[in-house]
Amino acid sequence: MKSSIRSKLIISFTIIVVISVFLTAVFSRYIQKKFIIERANKIALDEVNYISKEIGDILKLALADLMILRDSPEIKHFVDNNYLESKENIEKIFYNFALHHKIFYQLRLLDNLGKEIIRINYNHDKPVIVKDKNLQVKYNRYYFKQMLKLKKGEVYFSPFDLNIEHHQIEFPYKPVIRIGLPVYDRNGNETYFLILNLDGNIILKLFKNRENKKLGQFLLLDEKGNFLYHPEKEKRFCFMLGKKDNFYKCLPELRAVIKKNDQKVIYFSEGLKHFSIIAFKKFKLNSSINSPQFTILYSISDPDLLVGYNKYFKSFILFTFVILSVCLIIATFIALTLSKPILSLVEATKKVEKGDLSTRINFKSNDEIGMLAHSFNKMTAKLEQYITMLKNSEEKYRNLFKNSQDAVFLIDFEGNIIEINSAGLNLLKIDKTDNNTNLFDFTENFIEELKKLYEITDKEIVVTDLSGEKRICSLKAKITENNIVQGILRDVTEIKKRHEERIKAKRLIEEQIIIAEEKERRNIGQLIHEQLAQDVAFLHLKAQELYQQTKDKNLSQIIETTDKMVSRIRGTVFDLCPVILDEHGLISAIRCYSENFQDKTGIKISFYTNTEEKNIKLSQAGKFYCFRVFKELLNNIFKHASATEVVTTFFIVEGKIRLIVDDDGKGFDTEKTFSKENIKESIGLYTIKKWIEHFNGNFYIESEKGKGTRVVVELGISDD
Repeated sequence: MKSSIRSKLIISFTIIVVISVFLTAVFSRYIQKKFIIERANKIALDEVNYISKEIGDILKLALADLMILRDSPEIKHFVDNNYLESKENIEKIFYNFALHHKIFYQLRLLDNLGKEIIRINYNHDKPVIVKDKNLQVKYNRYYFKQMLKLKKGEVYFSPFDLNIEHHQIEFPYKPVIRIGLPVYDRNGNETYFLILNLDGNIILKLFKNRENKKLGQFLLLDEKGNFLYHPEKEKRFCFMLGKKDNFYKCLPELRAVIKKNDQKVIYFSEGLKHFSIIAFKKFKLNSSINSPQFTILYSISDPDLLVGYNKYFKSFILFTFVILSVCLIIATFIALTLSKPILSLVEATKKVEKGDLSTRINFKSNDEIGMLAHSFNKMTAKLEQYITMLKNSEEKYRNLFKNSQDAVFLIDFEGNIIEINSAGLNLLKIDKTDNNTNLFDFTENFIEELKKLYEITDKEIVVTDLSGEKRICSLKAKITENNIVQGILRDVTEIKKRHEERIKAKRLIEEQIIIAEEKERRNIGQLIHEQLAQDVAFLHLKAQELYQQTKDKNLSQIIETTDKMVSRIRGTVFDLCPVILDEHGLISAIRCYSENFQDKTGIKISFYTNTEEKNIKLSQAGKFYCFRVFKELLNNIFKHASATEVVTTFFIVEGKIRLIVDDDGKGFDTEKTFSKENIKESIGLYTIKKWIEHFNGNFYIESEKGKGTRVVVELGISDD
C-alpha cells in the first residue's frame, strides 16, 4: 500500500510537471507573438489616423483662410468696382496675409480668362509682390480649367504635385496643393478666381517627424499609386520627373485590397520567413466627387516586430528542460516524504469515523505534514468539545422551549403541528395528546407569504382558540433548512387594548381642549360684540347726527369708515363665534357662511346637500373642526385660486360624511405642494390635513394647473 501511494505521487507529479511546462512554453510563445502583432496593428492604425487628422486640420485651416480672404470687404469692393483703383489695397492685404500665415507658397487672384491680376510669392521666409510684367496667364493649366466648372459654393482642391512656372517644374522642387474658388460680383457674375498654393512641405514634414519617433515607415500615395511621400527623397514625385517607381507596380497584390477598403490593417507576408504589418487609410481633400484622393500607409516589418524574440524563446526552452529535471527530482522526494504520515492520517480518520474522538496522531514535524497532523489533533479535540457544547445547548434550548411564555411551534407547509410548547397549548386550548392538530384551524394560512419573504416579523394575526375566543397575536416565523416552519406567537391582546384606551383618552382630552378653545373664541367674540361693536356703532350714529347739522366732508369719511368697521367687526364676531352652528347646526352654518363669503368676495358659492342636521352624528368638537375646515378651504380659494365659482356638496354616503369643495381656479401641483421644501407655503392645507387625520378621516385633493381643484373630506359618523 505504501509503495502504491508513492508510485502514484511520483507519476502524478511527473505528468503534471511535464504537461504544465509544455503548455506554458506553447502558450507563452503564442501569447507573446499575438500580443506583439496586436500591438503593432494598433500602433499602425493609430499612426495613419493621426497623420490623416493632422493633414485634415491643415486643410481646414487653409480653407478657412481662403474664405476669410474671399469675404473681406476689400475683395468685394475690388470685384464690384474698377480693380485698378483698389489693386494696391488688395496687394497689401495679400502681403500681410502671407506674412502672418506662413503655410502658403503663393496667393493669387485671376480673372475669368486665367490672367493673374495679383500674385504674392513667399520666398525665403518673406512675401514678395510680383510685378505686373511678371504675371502669367494660367488659362491652359488643368487646375484653372477645373475651377471654371465649379458651381456656386464649391471649392476646388488640386492634386498634390510640384509647382510649375513658365511651363517648367520649379527648382528647388516645391510640392503644392492649390485651393481655389470663384469670386462673384454683386450681380452674381463669376468675375475672378482666388487661389492659394498650400506649401506641401508642411505635410511632408509631418510624415518625416513622425517617422523618426516610430519603428515603421510612412508612404503617401495618389490614386494611381505614385509616391508623394517616401522615406527616400528621390522617389517623391518621381512620376513628374520621368521615373517609373510606383507602389502598385511593386506590390500589385495590395492594389485590390486598398481599392475595396477605406481603412484596414494587413498582415502581409514577404515569403516564408518575413512579413510586414501594413495599415492604410484613404481620404479626400474635400467632399466633392472630383476631389483628389490620397492613401496613407504605415508599415512595420518582421525584424522590427520580433527584435530579440527568437533568442528569448531558445533560452526559455533550455531553461524549461532544466526546471523539468529539477521538478522530477523534487516530486520523487515529496512522494517518499508524504507517504508515511498520510498512512497514519488514514488510520486515525477511520477511528474517528467509528466515534473515537480521543484519537490523536503522534507525528512531530514543522512542515506542512506536521501542521496537517497538528490540525487533525486540534480538529478532533474541538469536535469533541463542540459535541459536548451541542448537547448542553440542545438541553438549554429544550428548557427555553418548554418554559417560554410565548407560543413556540414547529409546523410543516400544510400547517400540521410537529411540536408546540405548553404556552402554545394554552393559547389554542388544545390537549397535548392530540397528534392531528393543524395550526391553520386556529389562524389564517401564512405559508404563501412566508415562502415569498422567507421570514415574517411582527405580523399581527388573529388566533381563535378551541372555545371560539379570539386573541390578537404577534407572529414571527421563518423557514428552516429542513423546510420546517419555526415560529413564535405572542399574545398582545391586552397590550392592544391598553394602547387603544390610551389613544381614546388622548383623543377625549384633545376634544375637550377644542371645546375649551371654541368657548374662549365665543367669549372673545361676545366681548367684541358687546363693547367694541357698540362703541363703534355709537360713534357712527353721533357722526351721522353731526353731519346732518354741519355737512362736513370729513364727517362723511368718518361715517364711511365706521360703517366698514361695523361690517368687519360683525364678520370677525361671526368667525370667532358662529352662533348659528350652536343654534341651527352644521349644515345651516355652512350655508350661512357661504352666503356671507359670496357677498364679501364676489365669488359665486353653490351649496348642495342630501341630508338633514339630525342625521349628522358628530361630536361637538367634530362639528367645530368640520366647520373650520370649510372656512379654511374657502379662504385658501380666495387667496390663491383666482376662482370665480365654488360648488360645495355635503352628503352622507356609506355611513360617512363627505364634504366636497370644487373651484374653477388656476389649480396647482399637489405633489409639489405637500413636499418638505414647500410646507411653509402650503401651511393652510397641511393644517386641514392634520385636523382630518385627528378624527380618523380622509383628505383628498385633485388638481391640475389651469383646470381647477377638488377637495374631498370624509369623516366617520359616531355616536360620541
